[in-house]
Amino acid sequence: MSALIAGGSSIVVSFIAFWVQRAKLRHEFEIDVAQAKTGFMAETLVRELLTQYDAPFRTFVMIRHHIGGFTDDELRRILVRAGALRFMSKTGIELWALHDRVRNYKASWDTKAEGYLSVWRLPVDPTTPDEAELFPARLERPTKSMVAGGQS
Repeated sequence: MSALIAGGSSIVVSFIAFWVQRAKLRHEFEIDVAQAKTGFMAETLVRELLTQYDAPFRTFVMIRHHIGGFTDDELRRILVRAGALRFMSKTGIELWALHDRVRNYKASWDTKAEGYLSVWRLPVDPTTPDEAELFPARLERPTKSMVAGGQS
C-alpha cells in the first residue's frame, strides 16, 4: 500500500514539475522573441532613418535621439548590423551612413576606386543642429529639486 502511495505522489510531483518547467520555458521563449523583434525593428528603423533625405550622413546624436532605449555601444552594434559605416566630421563629430549610399562616395583628394574605405574623416561638418538645440533642458530627466518643486 505504501508503494502505491509513494508511486502516486511521485507521479503528481513529476506532473507539477513538468508544468512549472513548461511555463518557465514558454516565458523565456516569449522574452527571447520580444528581444529579437526589438533588435529587428531597431535595425529596420535605422535603415529607414539613414535612407531619408539627400545627404547620406547622420550624426550619432540624431540617431540616438530617434532610436532610444539602447546604450551607445548597443546602438553602434545595431547600426553595423543594419549595414552602416562610421565616419568622422572635420571637427570629430561621429557620423553614420549606409554602405549602399556611400559605396561610390569619393572625397576630392581620393583617386582610388573604392573611395569610401579610405575616407574616414569628412572635410566638412554636418548641418545638423548641435545636441543642445536637439535636446533642450525641458526634455532632460527631472532632477531631485525639480521633483520636490512639483515640476516633472
